[in-house]
Amino acid sequence: MLKGTGIIITNSSTDAISGSWGKFSSGIAPTELGFTDGLIMTTGSATNLNQNRSYHSSVNNGGGSSAELSYMINEAPTFDKCNLEIDFIPLFDTLEIKYVFASEEYNEYFDSGAVDAFAFFVTGINPAGGNYLNRNFATMQFMSYGNPVNIRNINNGRNNTGPYINCELYRNGITGIAYNGLTTILTAKIPVVRNTNYHLQIVIADVKDRYYDSGIFLQAHSLTSPCDTTYYADNYVTICYGETYTINSNTYYEPGTYYDTFVSDLGCDSIVTTYLSYQYIQTYVTNTSQEGNQVNLNNETFGNSFKFTWDFGDGTFAYQSQSDTISHYYNHNEYYTICLSVIDTISTCFNNECINVAVNIDSTSCNAQFYYNSNEDTVFFISYSQGNITNYYWLFETGEVSYEQNPTVVFPTSGYYSTTLRVFNSLTDCFSETQSLVYVGDYTSDCRADFSSLSFQNENKVKFSNESRSDLIHHLI
Repeated sequence: MLKGTGIIITNSSTDAISGSWGKFSSGIAPTELGFTDGLIMTTGSATNLNQNRSYHSSVNNGGGSSAELSYMINEAPTFDKCNLEIDFIPLFDTLEIKYVFASEEYNEYFDSGAVDAFAFFVTGINPAGGNYLNRNFATMQFMSYGNPVNIRNINNGRNNTGPYINCELYRNGITGIAYNGLTTILTAKIPVVRNTNYHLQIVIADVKDRYYDSGIFLQAHSLTSPCDTTYYADNYVTICYGETYTINSNTYYEPGTYYDTFVSDLGCDSIVTTYLSYQYIQTYVTNTSQEGNQVNLNNETFGNSFKFTWDFGDGTFAYQSQSDTISHYYNHNEYYTICLSVIDTISTCFNNECINVAVNIDSTSCNAQFYYNSNEDTVFFISYSQGNITNYYWLFETGEVSYEQNPTVVFPTSGYYSTTLRVFNSLTDCFSETQSLVYVGDYTSDCRADFSSLSFQNENKVKFSNESRSDLIHHLI
């Protein structure tokens, strides 16, 4: 019940008298004690504590004496002992426990020769050197040194009239607990060596007599070895251009320096500084010359770990392991799109560049052509016009115009619409125009036969493209 974060308990035991200790809980209701769940250890009876402070708690429970407490208080006799012993391994550098000390001896006997005693005795390695041997860390300095916590060192004077000692830590009794007075919530701490075996004894006893009981309330799950250190880490990340990087549920899109805080189940904070950069592969490909149907190309992309793939646009490919020139022979006079793909074999970053070439075709000529796809009333136009084109002009029957290469148009209703595409080169004055009917709507309810053609200069060759629409079963040419 006491175990919290950052601690491994390997064994626990007690020889306390039954009824002198027990668990307590107020459920979700708040209490004046300061916490709702925990363990109570008394020099009397734990079952008699749920009383108002006017109740006199003084029970001889028959518990024995504590040699460790007697030694701590100069061999004074002790009675009605209640103890709990725990073997544990801390995962970090400090051991902590939260508690409240209460006593029926408040406020009349704080200056008497006999005040009840309790302690948190630790045995194990001392990080400062040597070993702890029953070192009490329930002390006024709260770090294992100084005077022990008792009614003599925390009070508000006799009958609350002063002179007082550390009265800011004192409370003059609360509702539902029989003791006359009690402390505020205190936290005992002691330095430890992480991942090392330790022994803890929590013990309380009457001193010199068996009367006027005392108790300690231990907060549930407060025996901890907390992570009180913030860990810092640098994270150097390189991503490919256009990719994103996600860390701690945060996604970053641009290069920069980013800070993320992680909190573990043990309460440890880790601040990770991410230095994010991206790799952009700049591809350079040029058409250096043409000799008949042979095209000579130059790969000017530089990199030590690159691999290159050429797609010549006629169904053939070539591969290079370094930047170099390459030549390719075409069997037909036609317009081709040549693409160079580059991949970094280490980072796997990728990029490509494409150029258009005209094989044995007058580069000053243009040929306007397009096709389209539709989704209900939305039509996606795609130009596959040939030639060295610099400008596009679309004219739709609705009166709308577009200067994009591949526009998207929303039409008002289903039906046929006349669409005109004009292409030209502002430097060479090449010009071409094509016009076609475009059907907007559900193709399954209508059929439209259509085709386009492309003739090749210096060849007795025409390329026909079927652009008919609907669920066609037969074609007749």
